[in-house]
Amino acid sequence: MTDLSLNRRAYACVRRMVAEAETLGIAVHTLPDGAQVLDCGVRVPGGLEAGRRLAEACMGGLGAVVLTWQTWGDEAWPAVTVWTDRPAEACLAAQYAGWAVRHGDYFAMGSGPARALVRAETALYERLDYRESSDVAVLCLETRSLPTVDVADFIARRAGVDPSRLVLLVVPTASVAGSVQVAARSVETALHKLHVLGFDVRRVLHGMGVCPLPPPAEDDAHAIGRTNDAVLYGGRVYLTVRADDAELEALVPRLPSSASPDYGRPLYEVLKGRDFDFYRIDPLLFSPAEVVVTNVATGRTFRAGQVDPAVLKRSFSLGPGPGGLSLQVPEVGGRERAPMEGGRYEDAVHAQGLKRAEVLDVSDAAAREEGEVGVPAADLGQEGRVGAGLGADPGQVEDEDLGPS
Repeated sequence: MTDLSLNRRAYACVRRMVAEAETLGIAVHTLPDGAQVLDCGVRVPGGLEAGRRLAEACMGGLGAVVLTWQTWGDEAWPAVTVWTDRPAEACLAAQYAGWAVRHGDYFAMGSGPARALVRAETALYERLDYRESSDVAVLCLETRSLPTVDVADFIARRAGVDPSRLVLLVVPTASVAGSVQVAARSVETALHKLHVLGFDVRRVLHGMGVCPLPPPAEDDAHAIGRTNDAVLYGGRVYLTVRADDAELEALVPRLPSSASPDYGRPLYEVLKGRDFDFYRIDPLLFSPAEVVVTNVATGRTFRAGQVDPAVLKRSFSLGPGPGGLSLQVPEVGGRERAPMEGGRYEDAVHAQGLKRAEVLDVSDAAAREEGEVGVPAADLGQEGRVGAGLGADPGQVEDEDLGPS
C-alpha cells in the first residue's frame, strides 16, 4: 500500500483541536520532553465535537465522522455516522486500537496512526502491506490516566520520532468524547471481523456505518458495556468489495455479532455472569449488529444481522447498583487497580472501544510479538464544513508546532 501520511494528516487534525481547545472543552499540556498531551475527558469535560474530531484524527484524516439521529424500534436516538474511501488504511492501519501500551505502572490501549510507525502488531501490518515514515506521530490513549514524561519518551522511541513531535490524545470510556469515538468504530469492527475471518481487507473499497451514541455511564465499567453494546446491537455497516459471490455468500452470514453464541444480552450482564473475565467471551462477538456488502464485480448485495432494540434499551438504562462492578481505583503496590470481582483492571481498560482482552505486554526495550492483539474498542465541523480536515495537506504541518500549552 502507498504511504498515505496518516500521521501527518492526523497531526493537521490535532493542530485544529489545539487551536480551539477551550471551545472543545479539552486541555492541552506540554510535557518536559516537548510531547503534547490533549486531555479529552480525564480532568476536563470534553464533549461531542472533541470526540468527533478525535475519531477523525484516529482514522489518520482519511474518514469523516458526523453526529446524527438513528431510529431503532420505536426509539429515535443520537447516533454517529462514519465513512471512508480508504477503509483498510483508515480503520486497521490507523483507527484500530491494537497496541497495549504498558510502561512501568502505566497501561492504556493505543489507537491511531502512530501504530503504523510502532508496528507492534507486525502480522497485521504485513497482511495490510502498509508501511509509513513520518517525523510526527499521533496516538490516542484510552485510559483514565494522563501519561507521564517517561511514558511519552517510551512511545516516542517506539514510533521513531522526537518527543516534541509526538501528540497523545487521552480519553476515558466513561466520557462524552469517549462515547463518540467508540461509536465511530462501526466500520472498523466490521473490517477487523473480515480480517479475523481471513478475508483480504484490501479488497474492501468503501465503508460507511452508523451506530447509536451510548449515553455516558457513571463509571468506566458500565461505560465499557454500553459502548460495546452500541455497536454489537445497534451498529449498521455498509461495505463495497471486489470478490466472488460464492465467497461472500459463505462469509457475510458470519460477520454480524448475532453469529456469536454469546449474542443476546448486554455485555455487562455477560461479563458479570463470567466473573468479569473477558477471556471467557467469544472474541467473534465483537462486530456490528448488521452488515450489508455489495460486490462491485457483479452488482449483487448481501445482508446479514439486524439491530436489536430490546438489548439496546436494557443496556442504555443500566446504572451502578448493589453488587455491581466498582471502579473505585485504590493504590495497590504503587499501581492503580480496581476491585474487578475476579477480573483485572487491565482487562476493563482493554475492553474500551470494542476490545478483546488479549493483552500484549510491550517492554521498554522492544516489542515482543505475541500474535495480533484483538482490539477492535454533528456535524459541528470547523467553519461549518462536513468532515473538516479530510482534505488537509499533510505537508503543511511539517514545520509548525502545536502552539502553547
